[in-house]
Amino acid sequence: MTSRELRHVDPDLLPVREHRTADLLMRAHAATYVLVNLFLIGVWAATGAHYFWPIWPIMGWGLAVAIQGMATYGLRRPN
Repeated sequence: MTSRELRHVDPDLLPVREHRTADLLMRAHAATYVLVNLFLIGVWAATGAHYFWPIWPIMGWGLAVAIQGMATYGLRRPN
């Protein structure tokens, strides 16, 4: 059965793929966020560890990750 035929049978069967893609993108974004910010903290520590400047990219990018998380997980309707 093709996807076009499947849409005619039950249109709710195919949107699962969209949620799966959104979930994978969210996980990739979160993993990248953690790794890059750990690197920035390492650079901060290696350069003298005075003023904690990595807080600015951590907070700014963290806001973007939180918004994407709400869009990915927070707006789903319970079954």
